This record gives sequence, C-alpha cells and structure tokens, in this order.
Amino acid sequence: MAASKAVRARLQEATAESFALLDTLQKHAPIGNAFMDREFRYQQVNDELAAINGLPAPAHVGRTVAEVVPDIWPQVEPLCRRAPAAETAGAEVSGAADDARGERRFVAHHYPVRRET
Repeated sequence: MAASKAVRARLQEATAESFALLDTLQKHAPIGNAFMDREFRYQQVNDELAAINGLPAPAHVGRTVAEVVPDIWPQVEPLCRRAPAAETAGAEVSGAADDARGERRFVAHHYPVRRET
C-alpha cells in the first residue's frame, strides 16, 4: 500500500511538472501560440498571439479560429481537421489577415498537433 502511494505521488509530481513546463513554454514563447479544443475554439492563448491578432488573450478564449482570423481560416481549416488523426502533424501555412483593429497582419505558420492518448 505504501509503495502504491509513493508511485502515485511520483506520478502526480511528474504530471504537475509537465503542466508547469507547458505553461511556461506557452507564456514565454517568442512566437504566437495557442491551445484549441476539437471544435477549434481557443482554450489558451499567449500574449504573442494576442498581439498578432490584435485581440486580448482572454477575448480569444471560447471563440473559434474562424471567428478570430476569418481571412486565414480557409487555409488553416484543412490542416486543423487533419491534425487529430495524423501520425505526424504540422505544415506551414502563410497568409495575411486583418486583426481586430483592422490592421493587416501576416501569419507564417500553423502547426496543429494532436494530443497523445
């Protein structure tokens, strides 16, 4: 019993460390970065992507990519739809989009990845 508690504690600690690392990477990455759900709604957005899109990070949450950057969604959509089933995910998509302020922004990459289960 004590051994299983120790194993469980180590697993919980490792999980917490992994989430902390992902959080740190997301927050401090020098590139726009976001996590989305399966319906392509933003769940978490870093400040870099918020600046690129001209919309505060919290204003992204719950909105779809198509709602936030409709000009590039037609290019990004097929890639996003393939990502959950793909063995390897990632492709370069480039395009221009007007941000929330009406300024023209250029998006260079979208790399959707699927979560391993």
